[in-house]
Amino acid sequence: MNFLEFLISLGWLVSIDCFIGFVLYVLYNYFDKKYNSSLEITILKQENEFLKQENQKLNGTSSDFWDKNDKKRGKL
Repeated sequence: MNFLEFLISLGWLVSIDCFIGFVLYVLYNYFDKKYNSSLEITILKQENEFLKQENQKLNGTSSDFWDKNDKKRGKL
């Protein structure tokens, strides 16, 4: 094996490694968004409800600016 063959083999190894790393990265992001994004949305909804309750305790007014019927009609 001469130096040129070594460089070509090293190039193939690096390119295959980059390709496999990219595929794993894309698969990880796909599954992360598909299965964990609903968890984050649920947590944000719970935090929003908690902050609305705390705002009512402090100010005595509602911070719910949208009518619940608007959500059902699809306006929001």
